[in-house]
Amino acid sequence: MQSCKSLSQRLQQKRQIPWVHGEYGTCLPSKETADILIDKYLRTFETVQRILHVPTFRREYRMFWENQSQAPFDFLIKMQLCFSLGACLYDDIFSLRPQALQWIREASAWTESFDSPNLSISGVQIMCLLSLAQNVVQELIGDRTWIRSGALIRLAMAIGLHRDPTKLPSMPAAQGEMRRRLWTTVLELALSSCLDAGGTLLISLRDFDCMLPMNLDDTQLDFDDNGDLLASDSATYTDTTLQIALAQTFPARLAIAEYANGFNSEQSYDKTLRLAADLKSATTRFGESIKVHHAKITDFQRRYYEMVMDRYMFMLHIPYATVALKDSAFLLSRDTCVDAALRLSYAALDSRLMPDAFLDSARAAMVVTAPCQDYVRLVLCGAGLFRATQTQALMIIAAELHARLVNWSEGACLDTTGPLGTLRGQELLSFLRVGVEWTKCRILAGQDNIKDYVFQAAILAGITAMIEGGSVKEATDNEGKEACIKAKALLVNLVGDDEPSNTGQAGVAEDSWNFHANDFWTADWADCTGSFVIPQ
Repeated sequence: MQSCKSLSQRLQQKRQIPWVHGEYGTCLPSKETADILIDKYLRTFETVQRILHVPTFRREYRMFWENQSQAPFDFLIKMQLCFSLGACLYDDIFSLRPQALQWIREASAWTESFDSPNLSISGVQIMCLLSLAQNVVQELIGDRTWIRSGALIRLAMAIGLHRDPTKLPSMPAAQGEMRRRLWTTVLELALSSCLDAGGTLLISLRDFDCMLPMNLDDTQLDFDDNGDLLASDSATYTDTTLQIALAQTFPARLAIAEYANGFNSEQSYDKTLRLAADLKSATTRFGESIKVHHAKITDFQRRYYEMVMDRYMFMLHIPYATVALKDSAFLLSRDTCVDAALRLSYAALDSRLMPDAFLDSARAAMVVTAPCQDYVRLVLCGAGLFRATQTQALMIIAAELHARLVNWSEGACLDTTGPLGTLRGQELLSFLRVGVEWTKCRILAGQDNIKDYVFQAAILAGITAMIEGGSVKEATDNEGKEACIKAKALLVNLVGDDEPSNTGQAGVAEDSWNFHANDFWTADWADCTGSFVIPQ
């Protein structure tokens, strides 16, 4: 493990592209590759988190390639951040990861510079793209994204995005609509960061009066026209239909985040069930509002929104799902988590990772929609909520399978065909196997933290030992060590060396010089921010 940590650090250093601070656009791809990355961003992330006015962006993008030297810095930064997000979907091994990290690095430096015009619509767009890219590509630790989201909210409020345009000095209607779209996106990004960090949003519904965007296409927004805008009816699908539908569920999701992460919130199972019922109602309304547009909604959009909603269900029910293994009064939480975990796994764990005849047959029998390549690739190469949510799903699957095996061994299960006699048992085991391969493929795609792979492999070995009647501890220990060896070999191949230059002991010796008389000043308190007490 220590050797792998050293290799991971060297891999991170190897990815860093030489760069002079203050120089931007130093690592541009070819025009052909750039077109692919922009297309991938615009048809995925931009359709679920509205940040750009696409016609304006495309016009500026064409002008950039015609005359790069005259391009404004703010557009260059926006374009490169779009590149970084599109790079997550470029291939299965995230071959453009070094470039994506460099584009984020340049954007971070630009936003922190004194001469960057952050107090503008363009500045907020850059901050939104940077927040999204740092979470999906750079994998900042949850509390870091939460801190940065606070800066994003305050930047947006500093230019009045939290106030509805009708309450501000007169402006073209199109400009007002862009402000509404951006404020809605700022709230979504900030709320998502709260879930990553276990923190609170620090803003309530009383702190803003900006209304939801109108149901309009981007082409209907003319920034030079002072005329009024006529919104399409709800039966007409536009570029903002999905943003509006998701935003209508925001109050229910905000209530869950405040309840789960608020340090002084009074928690009870009755209130958990009430919030879950509110979320289910909001989800139902969301589904009904977009049902008429079923043919126009892409598989990526559908998978993305399902993942968002399931994430909040996990937030409510996971603390009680473990209790439900011993107390049937909480069985609803257990079933809810398992159903969501299987739904997420069918969407993200493609048979290309590891062929599984049972899962292929199950997909066909249940008429499950084939995995969306963009979404599968994003969960494979991306970080942040995409990695975390799928990892939670695999842990729930493992816990459920373990509980079923324990019940069978203790005679509590009436099924006499064996521990995997039911279809559900085989389904859980198949996903656990594919999940281990998924964590391995994430290392091949440049994920430098091997703990996901080692942990999942050890769990699978323990489950297999339970099924075969072997020693669980011995199987877990052996497979954990073997997974470490395999992971090290993968990292060595990525780094390109046979052995790390610094051993783990050398690292300890170096750390010994970092002595402080009082650890209070230097200790990382990030782990103390979570406040959801798991009931006993």
